[in-house]
Amino acid sequence: MTNPIPASLSTALAENPAGWPEEVLPLFERAITAEYASLTRANTLVTYPVTPYVGEDGLTLDVSTGLTYPAKAERARRDPKVALLYPDPLG
Repeated sequence: MTNPIPASLSTALAENPAGWPEEVLPLFERAITAEYASLTRANTLVTYPVTPYVGEDGLTLDVSTGLTYPAKAERARRDPKVALLYPDPLG
């Protein structure tokens, strides 16, 4: 089963305004989940699965998560150095 891509997203990725390596663009289009990593105040690494998507302008990688989990946003505000791991969709 393929992940349908809105026309505006396909256009944004085709134009590649962020200058991402061409090899990662198909991954950004297909990804259903990604691992979001950030640091706690004690510098402990914490990872959570999130739903990734490319921003409408094609310049950002955005994630969505439940509203009941504000700690991710609070940690990112405190230390914006975060990471996203896009796993191989075939496992």
